[in-house]
Amino acid sequence: MKGLMQNQPLLLSSLLKHADRFHSNTEIVSRTVEGPIHRYDYADAARRTRKLADALRGHGVAPGDRVATLAWNNYRHFEIEHGVTGLGAVWHAINPRLVPSQISYIVNHAEDSVLCFDSSFLPMVEKLAHEWPTVGLFVLMVDRSSMPASRLPNLVCYEDFIDTGNSEFEWPVFDELSASSLFYTSGTTGNPKGVLYSHRSDVLHALTLGGASGFGFVAQDTILPMTPMFHANGAWGFTHAAPMVGAKLVLPGPKLDAASIAELIEGEGVTVTAGVPTLYNNLLKYLEEQGRGAGTLKRIAVAGSAPAPRMIEGFERLGVSVNHVWGMTETSPSGTSPQPSRRTAKLSPREQVTKKTAQGHPLYGVDLKIADEFGNEVPRDGKSTGRLMVRGPWIISGYYRDDKPLLQDGWFDSGDVAVLDDDNTVRLTDRAKDVIKSGGEWISSIDVENLAMGCPGVAEAAVVGIPHPKWEERPLLVVVPQAGATVTAQSIAAYLEGKIAARPARSRRWSCAAASPGIIRQLRDRPRERAVRRFTPSVAVERVERSGHRLLACLCLDRLVGGRSWRTRARAGAWKGMDFLGVKRLAAFGAHHHGIEDLAALAMLMQERPSAFVDHVGIAPMDERHNDRIQVEAFLGQDVFVPLGRFLIGNSAQHALPDEFLEPFGEQMPRDPER
Repeated sequence: MKGLMQNQPLLLSSLLKHADRFHSNTEIVSRTVEGPIHRYDYADAARRTRKLADALRGHGVAPGDRVATLAWNNYRHFEIEHGVTGLGAVWHAINPRLVPSQISYIVNHAEDSVLCFDSSFLPMVEKLAHEWPTVGLFVLMVDRSSMPASRLPNLVCYEDFIDTGNSEFEWPVFDELSASSLFYTSGTTGNPKGVLYSHRSDVLHALTLGGASGFGFVAQDTILPMTPMFHANGAWGFTHAAPMVGAKLVLPGPKLDAASIAELIEGEGVTVTAGVPTLYNNLLKYLEEQGRGAGTLKRIAVAGSAPAPRMIEGFERLGVSVNHVWGMTETSPSGTSPQPSRRTAKLSPREQVTKKTAQGHPLYGVDLKIADEFGNEVPRDGKSTGRLMVRGPWIISGYYRDDKPLLQDGWFDSGDVAVLDDDNTVRLTDRAKDVIKSGGEWISSIDVENLAMGCPGVAEAAVVGIPHPKWEERPLLVVVPQAGATVTAQSIAAYLEGKIAARPARSRRWSCAAASPGIIRQLRDRPRERAVRRFTPSVAVERVERSGHRLLACLCLDRLVGGRSWRTRARAGAWKGMDFLGVKRLAAFGAHHHGIEDLAALAMLMQERPSAFVDHVGIAPMDERHNDRIQVEAFLGQDVFVPLGRFLIGNSAQHALPDEFLEPFGEQMPRDPER
């Protein structure tokens, strides 16, 4: 027996139709590439979107055809997103931060027939257009007065193009399982892989994203997605959820600096934002330096990497709730809920901040488990690590035009290593894939290694992720020069120029570390140990911080090489250096060097002493009892001296240190080995 409910397909065109009918006067505000603020309402957006869809149909775009964009978050991009998907074609948002070869690869792999792009990308398109044989129409997203002279064939002005369409266009009805949009993820090794969403998956995702277990969007909200529309389903699905609830939408365009974002928050009454920690760190610093509050801003969505506790506390002092979630392109992207459980809500403010550095709770619609190498679920005890596996109606089943099976017994392996505690809080502990996440963008360590191997004078190369005060993590390239060759950081940087994706605003400060072949083999053979992990400082560490000491690392002396001894010396009350001969394990409780709240020991080992020849470097939890502590194993050649700065020397159960070594820190350093 079937139910007697209406069977209407879940189509993305219904979102803008709803906003047009019931929230027609609500604004969409965007900063244009040219600079001025543009504003109109949902009624205007719906009318122009219908004209665009009809113009595309008149040009010959059929259901299933791919229409690509190279654009920032602005009103025209919003129209293209909804016009293309509403027509039944596939919106393909291209990440302009990829290297040119990757952009050409995905345009050709997707077989895009139309490309719409902002004027800031005109030079790139002119340079690469001859490599895209399937693109038959180029649409420059400007009005007639702003059209530049260009040698591009079949180039039309966006405003001229949509004027060929009819505003009375009727949205077609088709199967809700039809493809809606295509996004390529660089969070894998090799070429980017296509994730093809459906109308059904997108609508279900938007319903959950905007619901109470998600971010609780309402019509009174003003939503500003700082995350770009070319990331993970159109600004994380926020450009779907806003018209669904009739919220005001503010699109920041290309200007994501803190001053520009703060101006929009104040001027437009923004209540909700979405972005990566890099953007929020900059915004918080700006607000604090200006001595101003957060205004109307009430909650922020954070994803991409874990926010630092100081960032969470900083925003919450301003009355802003921090909502940290986990997701990826393959999960549409929402995979966890930011809402606290009953138990979490009863914790102290300090404990709640710690909880918010984790990745949230399972969200209805996304079933997840932490599995061992055989696919068996591990205990939910907060310390048993395993692969984070997910499944659900908006989770990928296979990559676009890739016949290789992706799922394992119906589960998608996220590539993340995580734990699940008895309160069902997800906390990522590692990344299984050979990728580094920097400022919200993925960097393949294997791709960089392969490129570096082509540099003249380089015999071997390896890449690891190291902490960065602004971008959270940056790649460090370690090379073995060929015999007799002269290789410098500058020569490698010059060779890699244009071959590795990079934001123009990013600093190009290169670090070159010479190494023996042993470290290259070890780094390549242990991909799960590439990433420098975040951690929660212990109570003892917090006391030392409050005492004004700069905590860098803690030597753990319970495993010595060959039974050899070690030596330290103190001068003027501070540790000036040490002989690493015989030291096997460097266990760090924390590092607060140049403002970095990450394990900085590995970075300093390899950056501040580039002449050091390191045979092996690895990172792993110390043990199950101290999963908030991280160890760095460093096997260093004889007489290697690495000036890391001041050390905090701690005890171990097997090798207690004389009190004289602890005198520089007085009573601040606990003598209890377990602490």
